[in-house]
Amino acid sequence: MNTLTLEIEDKKIADKIIWMLQHFKGDGLVIKEQTDSPQSDIKKSIKQSVNEINMVKNGKLQAKPVEDLLNVL
Repeated sequence: MNTLTLEIEDKKIADKIIWMLQHFKGDGLVIKEQTDSPQSDIKKSIKQSVNEINMVKNGKLQAKPVEDLLNVL
């Protein structure tokens, strides 16, 4: 099995390519569309980090020592 990722900026071209690929679904082609941008993932990660830091400050989450992280590295 091969997995390919296409990054297409032009919506019209993307629609044409999806239309063309639809014809191969009967041959086992699976089309998965991902709309999240890498920037969206970074924003989610930062929000989660800030939330966890606030939880540690409020005593709702137990933080691990930095030495544990450095030992893993």
